[in-house]
Amino acid sequence: MATKNTVEIQTVLELVKQTAPQDARVSYEFPSYISILLANGTEICFGDSLEDETGYTWSDCDAEGYNNNLGAFDDLGTAEAIVAELWKQTAKVGA
Repeated sequence: MATKNTVEIQTVLELVKQTAPQDARVSYEFPSYISILLANGTEICFGDSLEDETGYTWSDCDAEGYNNNLGAFDDLGTAEAIVAELWKQTAKVGA
């Protein structure tokens, strides 16, 4: 399903990589999805919403592979606002 987000997802994913915590690394990346592995073993998976025409979703998995949280938010109009919201929401789960 194509999204109607106002910002190209590749622009958002590049900014996610640039603003990831210092010891984080990209675990894998697809055209509209990225997985960032944090130094504490938490994996943050982020991408275009899979359920709606606009917006983004993320989830986190701990070192044992358990998916603990799921977040979603609307399209915010700029890559900077989208990435800031991602890191704001994931910070609440200890990322």
